[in-house]
Amino acid sequence: FTRPYTEIQASYLVKPPHTKSITSIAHVDADATPSNNNNVVVSRGSAYGLWLEANLSNATLHLTPTPGLPLSKEMFLSSEEYNVLAGLRPWLTDVQKELPGAAILEGKFMGVQQSIGVPRCERGGGGGVEDVTKHLDLWIAALISDGTVAAIIKEFNNEANLSIP
Repeated sequence: FTRPYTEIQASYLVKPPHTKSITSIAHVDADATPSNNNNVVVSRGSAYGLWLEANLSNATLHLTPTPGLPLSKEMFLSSEEYNVLAGLRPWLTDVQKELPGAAILEGKFMGVQQSIGVPRCERGGGGGVEDVTKHLDLWIAALISDGTVAAIIKEFNNEANLSIP
């Protein structure tokens, strides 16, 4: 795999009126109190869901019965018990359109980094996978440093969804 060229942030969508008390990523897992018991919904088996299972210590995590973003959205929207939805920022942006007053928190609790990978295989005459990966990695580094990756992200209006690691 090459170095990552972009990152998709995993964040939280917060229901109103909780947007007044949960204003940062850290607030989601703040020390639980009777008036601040954050109930986070996440799709079972997702990479960010697995991260939350291992790292949330105070908020209550609610996994969907089976994997699936539609299930997590349905679960989140169906009950006042759930005040936070975890997911990748682009998807949360779509869900936010269905819930007036909801807020996506700035920053990330984790990121999914994107890179280029090549299959491991034997190549005759030299030029094995290590050489291919090295050249791709140098190319990615050049595209990042000369601003090409940032320009493509901007051209397709994805500054809110993608970042450069």
